[in-house]
Amino acid sequence: MHQPHRDEEYADEAHYGDSSTYVSPPTRTRRRMFIAAASLLAVLVGGVAVDRIAAARAESRTAEAFQDGMGTAERPSVHVSGFPVLSQLAAGSLDHVDLTAHDIPADGTTRPLR
Repeated sequence: MHQPHRDEEYADEAHYGDSSTYVSPPTRTRRRMFIAAASLLAVLVGGVAVDRIAAARAESRTAEAFQDGMGTAERPSVHVSGFPVLSQLAAGSLDHVDLTAHDIPADGTTRPLR
């Protein structure tokens, strides 16, 4: 007769009907695939999180530089669009930046307003 492995458990007949059925735990291959999928998901989520942090940092530094350069009293609102921002930063230019500022001083020719 068949000898069950240590990993196999026989299900109780009261729960599953007339015949005995054994239930085995997940195989090592299934566990490895689960671990690989969870690891891949963690890397992807981590990459997106790092990209969003880089976007927030770029927005903050751009707003600060604009405020210092233009002499505005209020810090402007800056939004960097596009994904991934990290590759744009590595290339040295951002594809699309929305900047909203109020009360920009424009004193003659020394401070041209573009």
